Amino acid sequence: MSEPAEPVARGTSWLDKATDDLRIAEVVLESAIGIGRAVCFHSQQAAEKAIKGLLVHLDVDFPTSRSLDRLASLLPGDATEHLDLEALTELNPRAVAGRYPEDIENPTIEEAERIPDNARHIVDVVRQLMDPQPGSTPKAACRRGRARGG
Repeated sequence: MSEPAEPVARGTSWLDKATDDLRIAEVVLESAIGIGRAVCFHSQQAAEKAIKGLLVHLDVDFPTSRSLDRLASLLPGDATEHLDLEALTELNPRAVAGRYPEDIENPTIEEAERIPDNARHIVDVVRQLMDPQPGSTPKAACRRGRARGG
């Protein structure tokens, strides 16, 4: 039996999946079909997987949750200060509710165009926090270890 991957490698895997979801959202948005529900769902999934990837990278345990606010609250302060909390709030209901017609209204064209940008922001911030480059922002690097006693 092989040893479990290091937190950094596992976190990178989560971020790769987040990037895939973001690409799916962008392809659907740019396609002739442009289904707003799918764009918003995959955008939320990208943000969720990016945040989970950062939690894994930092070796922070997290509960089974789709709530971006809840997941982000587990991050150390130097990570959360770079996340757009309004973006998280807008993405949040698109996790499960967006999959079923009675749960949430279809997004407007403006929402379907804006929501992937919100997810892209989250994915980009997480990428920079996981692998900070000299001179890049955010400048604060996350510290490894358990956050908030977790």
